[in-house]
Amino acid sequence: MSLRNGGHVRWAFDLAGWRPSLADLLLATSCIQPEEKLTLQRFVFRDDFNASLIGRLMMRRFVQLATDLAYDEIKFERDSKGKPFLKNEGVAVDFNVSHQGRYAVLAGMATKRLEATTTTTATTATSPTPKIGVDVMKIEYGGGKPLDEFFRLMTRNFSDDEWRYIRGRDDASAQLEAFMRNWCLKESYVKNVGVGITVDLRKISFRIQTEVLARDRVVCDTTLRVNSEPMGNWRFEESLIDRDHCVAVSLENVPAEQDLSGNCFEVIDFRTLVEHHRPLLAIDENYCEGGYSWTAQQSDFDQQFIIDLGDVRNITRIETQGRPHSNEYLTEYSISYGFNGLDYIDYREPGGNTKVTKGAVEQTDGTGRKKRSFARSYASFFLGETILLIPCANACLTPNGTDRGWQCILVWCVLRFGTNRVPFTY
Repeated sequence: MSLRNGGHVRWAFDLAGWRPSLADLLLATSCIQPEEKLTLQRFVFRDDFNASLIGRLMMRRFVQLATDLAYDEIKFERDSKGKPFLKNEGVAVDFNVSHQGRYAVLAGMATKRLEATTTTTATTATSPTPKIGVDVMKIEYGGGKPLDEFFRLMTRNFSDDEWRYIRGRDDASAQLEAFMRNWCLKESYVKNVGVGITVDLRKISFRIQTEVLARDRVVCDTTLRVNSEPMGNWRFEESLIDRDHCVAVSLENVPAEQDLSGNCFEVIDFRTLVEHHRPLLAIDENYCEGGYSWTAQQSDFDQQFIIDLGDVRNITRIETQGRPHSNEYLTEYSISYGFNGLDYIDYREPGGNTKVTKGAVEQTDGTGRKKRSFARSYASFFLGETILLIPCANACLTPNGTDRGWQCILVWCVLRFGTNRVPFTY
């Protein structure tokens, strides 16, 4: 691995194709900072954990290549908006990471090399520091609404010129691709300036001139206007990682004469990513073997989660936790237990009825409207060797107050024996 001309890297990592072994996870989690390890521990879903972990490893590997810093001496911190930056003094790099769909991506550049281009024999000019931002989008729509209705709901996120470009495509597929392409450009820009999607996006207007993106060619002729003013100090790269994923890179204060056309994204694997690593932390098997999660694939009565405890144990507590930003939560579940993995007995109340335990708790917001709590809920049980969790159907309200029927999803389950967490796989 090496930096490209101008000190650039463009990397993509196939998260969906990565099936890490325990040895891979032990290695990866030893190559991050202690506070990063604590942050990763809060993720409920393994996919989110993997994406964030790989992003951190990409940052460290890039800085190692772009500077003379030793791998274990690289120090990252985050600014007030949560954007990571290199804390080490005396080096000049900028980078940005993103993940969506099946890929995590990093765009980086050694800014000291760019600044050197302004040096003359008589004097050294002080130029603005180059900055970079990146975003990747999967070109698909699964929102459940007709595409025209989705576009109507998103009207305030694009300028009139952008909407003319999007709606001017020949068919729905081309319109969706144009939409995702414009959204990817906007994300790369706001991530670069560090404001997030909190500004009036209609005032950020892109003009796309090259219609077709490709994997082996970078489009560099897209231009930007902010508040109707042309942004001459901004340049943009657009390309495909594969036919389903577009990626955009925003560059501020990069010399106009610098050739960016070769900056296609290189797909790298895990071994390449951890090459020449030096562990920052001790190997922690307990960290890697615990904290798995499970979610029901379908909303029906056949969704079951089976845990083989391997021996007769006294189960005192079961916890569930929902995922608010995707409206996933468990409303109710029942439990069965057995000893041979084939025959199960329902856990019953004293009266003989099957015990049904509530998951998500109904609360009331400031308007008096009911909503669902996504905090952990738990119940105490005394069971035998193997338990079978059977989620039960029940109408429920999503956070926006829409009655969408049962969402039977057990997203986080912890079995406790006293105070010890017992890891399990899924």
